[in-house]
Amino acid sequence: MSPSEVALLELQKVAQQGKESLAEVRRVALNEAWKILNKLTNSCVYVMQLVGKDVAKTERKDLVLKVVSDFYDGVFKVVDVPFVPQILESVLHSYVKKIVMIFVAASIDAAVDTFKDLGVFSKDGTVNSLLTNQG
Repeated sequence: MSPSEVALLELQKVAQQGKESLAEVRRVALNEAWKILNKLTNSCVYVMQLVGKDVAKTERKDLVLKVVSDFYDGVFKVVDVPFVPQILESVLHSYVKKIVMIFVAASIDAAVDTFKDLGVFSKDGTVNSLLTNQG
């Protein structure tokens, strides 16, 4: 298996845990949905740094975007939008997803920068062992 495939499997595990925790939820407030996506994004960035050392930096971001996009499709596309006719709802969902994914892409960059600034990611690109309970 290539490093990208290994990293993608780990990211999919993180997303699956999120899906399982939301399995019973039918209605999600907008601010809660954004918090969930943000937590997933940050978790994926962290996991990618742990397992994706051999994956190119641009590919890392693409893998995280793919997992978050798939998570969005599996969790939030099924959320019913009140007062919107069914015929328009799928169109609305696709536009909302495009906007959300723009924010997620920016959030990935912000998470990486924040983790670097806080010392979670070392200057050499590794995760600070003092913060992982492995050190």
